[in-house]
Amino acid sequence: MFFRNSLSKHLIRFLTHDVDKSRKLALSDYQSLSRAVLPCDVLLVEGRSRTARVISYITRSIWTHAALYIGKLSELTPQLQHTLLQFNPHLEPEHIIIESILGEGVVVKNLNEYTHEHVRICRPKGISKAQVITVFNYAIANLGKPYDHRQVFDLARFLFPWMILPRKWRSSIFQHNAKGHAKMTCSLLLAQAFIQARFPILPTIEKRSSGNYFEAIVRNPRLFVPCDFDYSPFFDIVKYPMILIEGNSDELFLWNNEVMSNDEEGLTEISPSNEVKHSSG
Repeated sequence: MFFRNSLSKHLIRFLTHDVDKSRKLALSDYQSLSRAVLPCDVLLVEGRSRTARVISYITRSIWTHAALYIGKLSELTPQLQHTLLQFNPHLEPEHIIIESILGEGVVVKNLNEYTHEHVRICRPKGISKAQVITVFNYAIANLGKPYDHRQVFDLARFLFPWMILPRKWRSSIFQHNAKGHAKMTCSLLLAQAFIQARFPILPTIEKRSSGNYFEAIVRNPRLFVPCDFDYSPFFDIVKYPMILIEGNSDELFLWNNEVMSNDEEGLTEISPSNEVKHSSG
């Protein structure tokens, strides 16, 4: 048992290690973002760990993590305040988020965890106060649940176009109880919270000819990934870049025309004749 726990800790440390050292500055202005974010906003984060790379490859999106913004501790009921402080006695009273993280499970933290990260706000359009309360209650009720490692692999098998594989080798994602979840990924936690509140993310919608209304069919919450909140037409997208462009952008940047970035793979030199030469720097 000790050996297995030790191996698991080392594996989680390996998977969550920040491997992208190429970014020198944060792509989001944290101060502007923290002033504008509202309760029940979904925050998308561009992760830089090994796990984030895998999720980015699977989903074809840079958004590899999602968190729920709760807001201020003082705006919650005394019972909810007590619950949050039980799970995190060092919680600061403002900018509270709930998320599910590999190696930690469903936790409550402060937004300043992402001060230096690339973050995007997804704001649910026209969500009611009653729906916000339902979303919060569901997220808080799931604090302490472990991270669902299996779902990550299930999604990988399901989303990859491996049509030649036998069906039983592909994914068991639909064999689980869609309403009961003993473990949570970040996307599953948020998707299920909004589903509980009957707020649409990416439902199947049909217009009924017998009446002037639409019928929505809930999507399996296990199929959601962070970028679905970005794609959803029911969420507004709010960005706070670290550099605000006002006027002519040509006057803002001094472009380096001698090298080209290959992300974490380094730089390549650009010769005067437009031939690209490899640089080991």
